[in-house]
Amino acid sequence: MNWATFHMLCHHAVSPKLDRFLRRSPSSVLSADISHFTERGDDNGFGLFWSRTTEDPSASVPTNRVAMARYLAHQSPRLRYLLHILVQQGVFDSASSQPRFLIFCPGL
Repeated sequence: MNWATFHMLCHHAVSPKLDRFLRRSPSSVLSADISHFTERGDDNGFGLFWSRTTEDPSASVPTNRVAMARYLAHQSPRLRYLLHILVQQGVFDSASSQPRFLIFCPGL
């Protein structure tokens, strides 16, 4: 089995942007390095992720959490399906008490 191909397919299953981020990263992307990415700026590393994954460098970085979430989930089948489940369960309904979830992601 070609492990490089397997890892690429795993990244694409989560988000094609994740594979693009890893290919455009000049340094290591081990878990210790990722913790440093999240410490950059007030956006928890989203600006760095945006700069390495955007296809239009002239576009401006999303500034609110809804726009950031939309950018992250747009090409991600897993994240979009997770959002669908949360909407069906009423997580975003303001009138009802919000349910609690424990989410397992096997294979990630």
